[in-house]
Amino acid sequence: MQRGAVLAGAGPFLLVVGAGSARGGYFPGSWGWLTLASAWAAALVLILDDRAGISRLGMVSLASLTGFTGWTLLSVVWSADVTASVLEAQRVLVYAAALAGGLLVCRRAPRAFLAGLWAGVWALSTYGLLTKLLPDRIGVYDSVSGGRLSQPIGYWNSFGVFAAMGVLLAIGFIARGGPRLRLAAAVSVPLLLVTQYLTFSRGAAISLGCALVIMFVLEPQRLRLFVRVVAVGGWSAAAIWLAAHAHGLTTLSVTLAAASRDGHRLALELLALAAGAALSVWALDRLESRVAISPRTHRRLGAAIVAALAFGLLGTFVAFGAPWTLSQRAWHDFSSDIPAGGANLTHHFYTLHTSRVVAWRVALDVRAAHPWLGDGAGTYERNWLLVRGDQTKLRDAHSLYLQTLAEVGPIGLLLLVGAFGAALWAGVRRRRENVFAVPVTAALVAFLVHVSGDWDWQVVAVTIVALLCAAYLLAGDEEPSAPPAAHRGRRVLLALIAAAALAGVYGIAEQLTLARIGNAGSDVAKAESAARTASDLAPWSTDPWQKLGETATDDSQFAVARTALHRAVAKDPHNWQLWFDLARASSGLPLIDALRKAEALNPHSPEIEAFRQQLIAGYNIAAGR
Repeated sequence: MQRGAVLAGAGPFLLVVGAGSARGGYFPGSWGWLTLASAWAAALVLILDDRAGISRLGMVSLASLTGFTGWTLLSVVWSADVTASVLEAQRVLVYAAALAGGLLVCRRAPRAFLAGLWAGVWALSTYGLLTKLLPDRIGVYDSVSGGRLSQPIGYWNSFGVFAAMGVLLAIGFIARGGPRLRLAAAVSVPLLLVTQYLTFSRGAAISLGCALVIMFVLEPQRLRLFVRVVAVGGWSAAAIWLAAHAHGLTTLSVTLAAASRDGHRLALELLALAAGAALSVWALDRLESRVAISPRTHRRLGAAIVAALAFGLLGTFVAFGAPWTLSQRAWHDFSSDIPAGGANLTHHFYTLHTSRVVAWRVALDVRAAHPWLGDGAGTYERNWLLVRGDQTKLRDAHSLYLQTLAEVGPIGLLLLVGAFGAALWAGVRRRRENVFAVPVTAALVAFLVHVSGDWDWQVVAVTIVALLCAAYLLAGDEEPSAPPAAHRGRRVLLALIAAAALAGVYGIAEQLTLARIGNAGSDVAKAESAARTASDLAPWSTDPWQKLGETATDDSQFAVARTALHRAVAKDPHNWQLWFDLARASSGLPLIDALRKAEALNPHSPEIEAFRQQLIAGYNIAAGR
């Protein structure tokens, strides 16, 4: 294999695995590194390859995403939370750098690039699956997920669509890849589907279904695709059935011994089923080399498949009701309260109950209050805390499109749609000339469908997979179809990449300095010095002083904590957490005043209520009651 192909495949593999291993890239500590890595790869290609270029649609998509990054940063001018808005801009910069790097690296060896992307998804998914199947060896305890597979990404629904994108890429290789790659992809499909199943994510399953429909609609050779999907689908269905009946993996409150027993057994069964899927694909390859099917027969069989699917759909409507009736039932379940969950996690697939409608209404209310510019990037949580009717915690609106509209207005949404819309158009346009355009387009569709009802945008590893799929669709073929980058603003592009790299270095320095505050321990002078340095690096941010205040409070250095927190409050007087931290570090009337201000900004806070009860209990003890 050529060195360029190896490097083109290693780039997306390392980027996806690196982001996924860093808890999905959700936290700011990984953003600077990911930005720097992507920018470095892009700059290296531009410097070393005089023919490196980006297609016209690729430039449109990159310009839209870069514009979205700039618009997000500009929102600090009107934002209700400047600290959060700058952090959002840093996260979007990761995406712009990843797209730029993907567009330039992919051009060198598109198939190797795509294989590396699929391999990265498969590697992370397999590790996550092993944490479930081998809980006694590499299991990861997660008190938040409630038994749903979420590691290493950190969020089960995002992990579900992550694995679903891997399934779609694997199907593409099974249908159109080389002999060895087809067999490897066939092995991966049952494992990826079981990984997705054990997340118990309804949204991921729906997104995968929608993407498969798109795949069959766009695919020119539907018969070949259908036969190969059926060939691995039977083994995959058996794998899911076995996983659904592994009670130690699908039931809450089971012992470690029971989970390990069922996990070990399922691991052996999956190995056998994956081998069976590979054997089926190998047999199909041998059969296709000996049997020739005329174009006319292809058309007839394709029509028969479409007719069978249509009759199946009609039978569903006859059995369960007309489409509008099913839609009404689904919306009723979707918009009603979530019932108490049972011990068996598989029951989650049989209901559409969710709290997302309430979250969406808050986003729409914010949009109505700020129709043109939004309330500023990263401000959704602050609005949610003000209006929520219970103690439900939400940091995001569970819809990328509604949250974007609420936070950065219609201009931001148009820029975001432009970035992904260009990639979709490229995929549809190239579906006949590029054999992998359809499955990659389907993988991108799965992400775009899922992100309409969840917060995958904040899970960097998942969004990077979607953006690298977009980069493949936009990059063009191995031979440049557009003039070299030297004729298309090469210096400007290189300057923007260099700026992104510098921003990545800045982000790394900022996060390392913030970490020094917490690592100082009881050395107050060292913590104060780190906080001053961090504040000099980011004078708009409340994080340095808040972190110092919390660290000093935990170490009973209340005077230092109050000084630091007053500085933070002066920067952002509408942050309930700052007032609550100040209350924890205060006593007497200042405590009461800070607690009241915190409660006004977060009326249903369980933290404030627990602290109040703690104060009452302490008062009663002191009074001898």
